[in-house]
Amino acid sequence: MDGVSLAEPRRLSEQLAHAPTTFKRDPEDPSAVALKEPWQEKVRRIRENSPYGHFPNWRLLSVIVKCGDDLRQELLAYQVLKQLQVTSTSRLL
Repeated sequence: MDGVSLAEPRRLSEQLAHAPTTFKRDPEDPSAVALKEPWQEKVRRIRENSPYGHFPNWRLLSVIVKCGDDLRQELLAYQVLKQLQVTSTSRLL
């Protein structure tokens, strides 16, 4: 196996326990700074600054936007999930 050592398997919990506590700014990726803010703090901050934040049904959604990529895998995943939803709704499952 290339690049994977079976001698020292790393678990996610171990990696998180030893994760650095500071966020290193990368000038090559200025958008990465948005990832260090906890989601609930981000929701609160944006809601406070939104002209629509006072509405009771206001909510913030997170989305991933892809541009210029091959989206065939995403399309297949969507079609499978949609079919499962149709099957579940029809009570055929």
